[in-house]
Amino acid sequence: MSGLRRLAKQIRRAIAPRRGKPAVGSVADVRAVYDDVFENDEGFDILDISNEPKLKYVLDFARTIDGTVLDAGCGRGSVLRYMLENGVDAFGIELSKAACDMYLQGVPHANADIISWADQGHTYPGLICTDVLEHIPPDQIDGVIDALARLAPKGLLGIANHSSIHNGHELHVIQKGHRWWVSKLGEKFAKVEVIPPHADDSVLVGHFKADRFFFIRVEN
Repeated sequence: MSGLRRLAKQIRRAIAPRRGKPAVGSVADVRAVYDDVFENDEGFDILDISNEPKLKYVLDFARTIDGTVLDAGCGRGSVLRYMLENGVDAFGIELSKAACDMYLQGVPHANADIISWADQGHTYPGLICTDVLEHIPPDQIDGVIDALARLAPKGLLGIANHSSIHNGHELHVIQKGHRWWVSKLGEKFAKVEVIPPHADDSVLVGHFKADRFFFIRVEN
């Protein structure tokens, strides 16, 4: 009987929803969370079968931009390097100093958050921001969207809508579908358009139908 109880307990743990402490607070608080995650979780922010298809959408957009494309929140730099390797003039900014020190050596980047970078007066003809906005604390999202609108007149935003727990932290602190984001982005951008995935992209089509991941193009 004790063995059956242990098995039942293991099953309950396996199917129970995971919970984590939300990665919220000041910019310094959030930076500390991501420094910890980048230093201690090798599986965070890596390209896998679920997000590799995103690269061609980024490249298609980036190739329409005449000048440097900003990668706002470039993380490990996988998308930034992909653009550079495919002939795109690109530059990344990343909040986490650990990510910059560990993964971004040799690529053009700065250790900065989106708002402070905009406040310094930097501007670009276009930007990408993939798998970033859902990480922004809710009380800071309006300021970040305003900063993106100041940084570039047009952008491609890739947004996820699901839980993402690493090192005990819930990193996706805004979990909203595309309609919510269209409304929110429309407060700062004149044109907001959801980009449906190509029919042959089975992974992204499935995510799009479930409102789990979507691309939104914005323009002023």
